[in-house]
Amino acid sequence: MIALHRLQRDTLWRQIAWVVQRASGIGVLAFLVLHVGDTSLVVLYPPAYNTVVALYKHPAFDALEIALIGPLIFHAFNGLRIVIQDFWPGWIKVQERMLRATYGATILLWAAFAYFMVVKG
Repeated sequence: MIALHRLQRDTLWRQIAWVVQRASGIGVLAFLVLHVGDTSLVVLYPPAYNTVVALYKHPAFDALEIALIGPLIFHAFNGLRIVIQDFWPGWIKVQERMLRATYGATILLWAAFAYFMVVKG
């Protein structure tokens, strides 16, 4: 019974990683499209670009930047974990530890980025 409970818990964390990987990929893509769009305003319509940049200086956008960096970090670390497991199948044995390391590294790096963005911002 204990082994089944552990399997269900470990499977849940892998499923969460799968969902977050896809959602963060879509989020990063949306950010890149938005970034290219607003940067193109420099050439297409400079007054609109200045308006957008002024809007980005609002404190709410600072919070959005901090919220964006977490999924970006997770996407990078989890992508590396997936690549390692794909190219070196022996690492599958330690996939749970690698997943925990991915979550831990994401939280630590996200907290560091958030701290520096708030303090140095």
